[in-house]
Amino acid sequence: MKRCPGPQVTIDRDVALTLVRDRRLPADVALRGELASACGILGLRCNITEAEAELGEPLNLREAALPEQPTAIRALLYQRLGASVQRAAAATAGRRPLLRVLLLPQLAPADAAAAAALAELEGLGLPADHEALAGLNGDDRGGAVLLDATRLAQNDPTRRVALIAHELGHALGLGHPSAAREGAVMAPVGACAGGLDAAEAEQARRAIDHAAAAGAR
Repeated sequence: MKRCPGPQVTIDRDVALTLVRDRRLPADVALRGELASACGILGLRCNITEAEAELGEPLNLREAALPEQPTAIRALLYQRLGASVQRAAAATAGRRPLLRVLLLPQLAPADAAAAAALAELEGLGLPADHEALAGLNGDDRGGAVLLDATRLAQNDPTRRVALIAHELGHALGLGHPSAAREGAVMAPVGACAGGLDAAEAEQARRAIDHAAAAGAR
């Protein structure tokens, strides 16, 4: 993957971030370097701490009564992922990071119906006010990023960095741009990470400042 030209505006904020690794992953599976690089793309100066936890099986969607509608599958997904984030919050009690990055052994469901609803899911970024995080206490309501270690390992490092930066942006409340921009890190499909535009950076700054004022740091 090449680095493409694009907006070079960055968020320019200090944040506390915790990387929570699922204990079922092999000992050599880690993404700290890629995570640090992704933070750099966004202009986040991250104090990265690490933890391990049993994060459950949030995407074991091979249920006897698996719902067929994509919206129902996604609701089940959010329920399971929310439970994983709660486990991660318990493992990082007292740290109150602005963002948690959960490294899971499998985010890709094998069931065909679930796979169709969650196509190309390598990671997921959830902002602090997302419905899946509603069960957390106020101090634990930072954003969350969930990464599929298995699928990420199949990509080259530059692609992994771009994807992590994209999901970090979602965890800070950023959406996909309404118009495609060359090199936009928040573009829904792309192979580049060229920074944010001014509006995106300002939106993320406001989210970080709001969380800091609420004590989620």
